[in-house]
Amino acid sequence: MAVTSRSGKRRHLLVLPAVAVACLAGPSGVAYASPVFDVDAYAQCTTTAPPPDQDVDGFVSACCVQFAGVPAPTRFGMGCAAPMRADAGPDERPLIVLPSRALPDEQADADLNGLIDMPVPEPLP
Repeated sequence: MAVTSRSGKRRHLLVLPAVAVACLAGPSGVAYASPVFDVDAYAQCTTTAPPPDQDVDGFVSACCVQFAGVPAPTRFGMGCAAPMRADAGPDERPLIVLPSRALPDEQADADLNGLIDMPVPEPLP
């Protein structure tokens, strides 16, 4: 059966409104939200030890991106910068959060033979 120009025209008349409705209704299902950097979740993520096959900077960067931050190298290692607001002043600097580290266990003090808890010597006369 051959397609006539009349049926082709009818098909175009049906497709065009359907595409227009889809384009108008599509964005209504999209949430308009700006990412908010979650400092507490980032700190908790970085307290866990990275897997043995991953370096610390890569692990910190992954935690940063996961919680809506921007990885930022600092002189102290990899940090995470909170996104700047659109109305930020020209002198406003971004918040950079360094990764949290888990506290060492008591075994570390025993390994140093109590050097950490030694009393401070009295000053000389």
